[in-house]
Amino acid sequence: MIVKGDFQSVSMAIYGEVASGPIPLPDTYEPRAISPKVMTPLSRPVDPSHAADPTLLAKELLSLIPDAPPLSLVIRLMFCLKPSDDDWESPEFPFLFNDLDDSIEDFDLEQAFHCTSRPVADNISRDSICKFAEKIASALGPKVGAFWYSLLANDTNVVFRGLQSCDQSSLVAGMLSQVAPQHPDMSLILMVRSQLLS
Repeated sequence: MIVKGDFQSVSMAIYGEVASGPIPLPDTYEPRAISPKVMTPLSRPVDPSHAADPTLLAKELLSLIPDAPPLSLVIRLMFCLKPSDDDWESPEFPFLFNDLDDSIEDFDLEQAFHCTSRPVADNISRDSICKFAEKIASALGPKVGAFWYSLLANDTNVVFRGLQSCDQSSLVAGMLSQVAPQHPDMSLILMVRSQLLS
C-alpha cells in the first residue's frame, strides 16, 4: 500500500485475521548449509554462444515486429546514443537519422554536437562524412594542432592542444564519443579532416 500526499498526520485501521504468529528468534546462530545452484543450460537452438552468427536470435526476434529497426540501429540507440525526449515522441522514431549534408548557416560546434547525437544511416557515403568534418574544421578556426596521447605510468590522458576554450574541448570530445559507435571510419575521418589528428 502506498499513501502519498502532504499530510500532517495519518490514521489507519487495518482489519483481518493474523495469518501467522511472530517467528521466534533463535537463541544461537547456526549457519545453514548452502546447496550449490544447479544452472540449467539454454537449449542449443536459443543459445547464442553455439550459433555461427551470435546475432541471429536477436535478428529473428526483431523480424517478428512489424517495421522493426535493424539490429545495428537498436544497439546504437540502446547502448551508445541517448535519444532526446522529442525524438522518442516523434512518429518516425527510431528511424531518425542525422543529415550530415544539411547546409546550416553559421555552422558551429554546438550544432555539430547536436547533429552527431542522432545515428547516421548505415549507407552514409564517405564523401558526406568528409564534408561534415570539413565544416567542423572551419568551426574550429585555424589549424588546431595535434591530438596528443600521453601515457603516464598507469594513467592515460587525452589532451586537445590548441582548442580555443574548454567548451570547444568538451564539444569535440562529446562528438567523438557519439560518432565512435556509428560508421566504422567516422571518428577517424572527423579527427583527420578536422585537423585534430595530425
